[in-house]
Amino acid sequence: KNTHNPSAPPPPRHSTPLPPLRGLDIENVCGEDPSLAAFLRHSVPHAQLKEFRFWSKDTHGQLGEYLEALEAVAPSVSTWVGLRRWDMTSSGMMNRLVKAARGTQQLAIWNAEFELEEACDFGGGRWLIG
Repeated sequence: KNTHNPSAPPPPRHSTPLPPLRGLDIENVCGEDPSLAAFLRHSVPHAQLKEFRFWSKDTHGQLGEYLEALEAVAPSVSTWVGLRRWDMTSSGMMNRLVKAARGTQQLAIWNAEFELEEACDFGGGRWLIG
């Protein structure tokens, strides 16, 4: 419990790292879940995934705190990072995702709305966006 701010949520407990896995699919994510974001940040990067899929249940999901978690996961994925139904609400958000996924062979974002205020730096990688 946070004694400086009693109304603040407790700090996340660190999850046990996952063993190496071929892939991980997380579907039908509803809104922001601090426990899921903490799991993604602390457990998933150790899994050395080939493929990672992260799908919103809502048609226009908002990444919110998941953006930082995805930045922790994406660099450890070798082949494919797929995001579905997560709206890209700024060029800064898009650039952060692209930068995090540079080590993977493909970043796919689909069924999403894009509100980009300026051109993004796609860095010559393989990106499937639509």
